[in-house]
Amino acid sequence: MNGIYDINGSAFIEGFYTPEMYGAKGNGTDDDTSAIQSALNNSGLVLFSPGKTYKTTDVLRVYANTVIDLNGSTIICTWKHMFFNFLGNSAFTGYNGNGNITIRNGTLIGGATSFAHAENVLLENVSLKDLLNDHFLEICACKNYRINHCSFIGMQYLTASVMEYINIDPCFRSAFPWLDDASSAFYDGTVNDGIYIDGCRFSLGLSDYAYGYNAIGVHSSDGSAHKNISVTRNEISGYTGCGIRLNNMQGVLVDGNAISTVGDGIVIGDVKACSDLIIKNNYVYSSNGAKLVRTSGRYTNLTVANNVTQGDAQNF
Repeated sequence: MNGIYDINGSAFIEGFYTPEMYGAKGNGTDDDTSAIQSALNNSGLVLFSPGKTYKTTDVLRVYANTVIDLNGSTIICTWKHMFFNFLGNSAFTGYNGNGNITIRNGTLIGGATSFAHAENVLLENVSLKDLLNDHFLEICACKNYRINHCSFIGMQYLTASVMEYINIDPCFRSAFPWLDDASSAFYDGTVNDGIYIDGCRFSLGLSDYAYGYNAIGVHSSDGSAHKNISVTRNEISGYTGCGIRLNNMQGVLVDGNAISTVGDGIVIGDVKACSDLIIKNNYVYSSNGAKLVRTSGRYTNLTVANNVTQGDAQNF
């Protein structure tokens, strides 16, 4: 394989695969699904070409030990799913599925990314736009899943009204219905342990993509509590439900977020109780009396400190 300079022109990379090696056009018109999948089948580094636009019409499967470097390119997905890390006959359990996956440095338009039974996932410097599904990211039974400096802009309204841009789910069929033909072992009830969302932007899109109920959270009440959830330094604006929705979680840090919202800033335990929460250094603006924190009382060990409200926003 040949080498290539990265998007900044500063580092020479070798030992990689490109969609172009398998016939991708990257012109935004031709269907590049098969070519991209062929590159992904190798695992390793899959490097896209700066400035190109790749069109896909079906879900792409990502295997263990894969780095997807969009390298300044765009993928437009005309199907509701962008990436899965499992197949229909997968029997993964715990955190033993396809992990050690990175997606970085580009734009994803259209489909959702749904990963299950994965350890060590990183999304970094990715712009996700114009969603055709219920969640930009469906995170199910994952450990050490990091989302750094990404943007999530614009969802279509589909059939459900209470949806999150990033959804954190346990591995039950009721909560994660994307694999109806999965083995019974796949749906083992594994929860998430270590979800870190830092320095991201969440907002509504334009026209057909102007829907947004919650930016981050979970509405499922199934199973045991998710552990070690960190939501820090994000900008969240425009959501009618709330900015951050915390249910069935243990060990939660919400720190340094700026939330300008139609609904409440942070909702705790409206479906199922949480424990060991720290809510600090957040800013919430509202023009209609929304609350910094709204809770139904379903929590234990909650610390709320050094937050700021403006407009008509209230603390509780």
